[in-house]
Amino acid sequence: MDQTLQKITEPTFFPDLCDHITQGGGLPDLCKMLHIKYPRVVEWIYLDPDRKLRYEQALAARAEWTVQSILNELKDIALADIRLAYDSNGSLLPPNQWPDALARVVAAVETEELFDGQGDNRINIGQSKRLKMWDKLRALELLGKNLKLFKEQVEHSGELTLEQLVLGSMTHTKEEPCLTNSKQTIDLPQTVIHPAEPLKELDSSSSGKTDPSVAETKDLNPTALS
Repeated sequence: MDQTLQKITEPTFFPDLCDHITQGGGLPDLCKMLHIKYPRVVEWIYLDPDRKLRYEQALAARAEWTVQSILNELKDIALADIRLAYDSNGSLLPPNQWPDALARVVAAVETEELFDGQGDNRINIGQSKRLKMWDKLRALELLGKNLKLFKEQVEHSGELTLEQLVLGSMTHTKEEPCLTNSKQTIDLPQTVIHPAEPLKELDSSSSGKTDPSVAETKDLNPTALS
């Protein structure tokens, strides 16, 4: 009998498997830890309707466990009390003495060495430690949204949305159609031709150059037009 078959036939294997999954574990990592084959175990689970039902119930319980664990982490960050990290004298406690709720919300411990004097006379006089916590305000915001404590409101102050702009453009186009392809009759102003003045005789002393104004007047002579 191979190792996988031997393991799955043990009476405590399946109950332990369901407990492992319910508490946030997974079947792949359990199979890896026990050195058994994952495909064989899955096939064995789904061969029996009762095992299949209990296994899927364990998966659903794990999903709920994951959700509650995340909410608990957020709650610890949002409600963290930094005083729990110090003793009655105000000294920082070692991390192994912190409460679990506090240990989960500390992102880092920043340590700075303190010195006195200069040069060869410089000596270490102690350390300064500072706790760096995870973002408390962000955790409160996420918790509040999960509990629907905050109501988001959208205010418009004279600004149009994209939908309003599009609808307004369509309305404008419908009321005032584009005139690019339409035919229109354009009334031009009537031109009134006045009779030209009699031609003036050219001065005999002229240099022989024709006056442009005279030439234009001659072209507009009523006699020529007739």
